[in-house]
Amino acid sequence: MVNSSHSCYVVSMNDTKRLLELALRGLEVERTRVQEGIAEIESQIRSRLQTKEQSQAVSSNEKPAIRRVQ
Repeated sequence: MVNSSHSCYVVSMNDTKRLLELALRGLEVERTRVQEGIAEIESQIRSRLQTKEQSQAVSSNEKPAIRRVQ
């Protein structure tokens, strides 16, 4: 006789393995998404740094205006 007040789930090793495989695939997809996001942010940072460095190089090559005192 089975006690009906308690549900008992039997999970086979194959089911457990399948669940773990699916979880792993999901995490790998998420990791790829995160890595792509990181690469995009790093690209933006490099781009901004290059723009700033180029701007500073142009500024340092310009001769300062000479003010004449009367």
